[in-house]
Amino acid sequence: VDPDPLEWSKTSGWYVDLNTSGERVVTDPAIAHTTVVFVSNVPNSNPCLPGTSHLFQFDLVSGSYVAGATDVSDRIGDTLATRPVLIKLPSGKIVALIRKSDGTTTAREVPTPPSGGSIRRLSWRELNYR
Repeated sequence: VDPDPLEWSKTSGWYVDLNTSGERVVTDPAIAHTTVVFVSNVPNSNPCLPGTSHLFQFDLVSGSYVAGATDVSDRIGDTLATRPVLIKLPSGKIVALIRKSDGTTTAREVPTPPSGGSIRRLSWRELNYR
């Protein structure tokens, strides 16, 4: 992770080099405020064993650490994992629910930087079913 700000006049964005051989992202990312969250999986060379997975959380704009976070990746465990489903708790915290290949679900808090605004509905549309 490069802590220096991106120079958008010189680059088209940012990317992630996955560290483990065979590691891949095969699910869609999720976005909470300005944090992008996704899961990577590393299949085991033995088809009878599941492999490992990691949860990644980046600042969407800079591709760097989320403000207040000290890491961009967290090991989920010795299991493959699905995409993170984000929920907002009554306390305002954002949590990623991740279903694992062993049949369990894990919850991980998603760091989101403090913002000056609040989440609100911008528009709505009435659906008429007749």
